[in-house]
Amino acid sequence: MRIDSEVKGTATDHSVNASLIKGQIRHEGVPISCEVVVLNRNTKAVLSRTMSDEDGKFIVHGSHFYPNIVMAVDPHNDHNIAAQDNVK
Repeated sequence: MRIDSEVKGTATDHSVNASLIKGQIRHEGVPISCEVVVLNRNTKAVLSRTMSDEDGKFIVHGSHFYPNIVMAVDPHNDHNIAAQDNVK
């Protein structure tokens, strides 16, 4: 499984503490829908969670001031969790 993500400006909730993280989840090169979770890298607190759409695309809120960990859980149970660390 693979996560492609990037941070996009401040969040639509008008919080100066949050940023939007968008990306796509793929399973063996094919986009899939699955759970995506964002953690604060320092505290490991869950900041947000969502499901990627049928094209594997997702948008979630992350911390604007601290690094994030973005994780995707493989619904097929073929692979370990896919994670991207230090997302800013």
